[in-house]
Amino acid sequence: MSQRRSSSEDSATRDRLLAATTNLIARDGIAAATSRRITDEAGVNLAAITYWFGSKENLVDAALQSEERRVGKEC
Repeated sequence: MSQRRSSSEDSATRDRLLAATTNLIARDGIAAATSRRITDEAGVNLAAITYWFGSKENLVDAALQSEERRVGKEC
């Protein structure tokens, strides 16, 4: 029998992917933000990128936009 995850668990996976992507880019540069490194840092399955964002490029775009909004609020 399969277990269903709660929406908060699903949301946490998405948030971990965004945070891992942002951290990798800040620490090592955008070229270092490979799919495997992102998911290793986030502690999630490689397929989570496709599930949540469609592609790594979409994830990177979302992470950069999220960071831009966060920085904008701090100013």
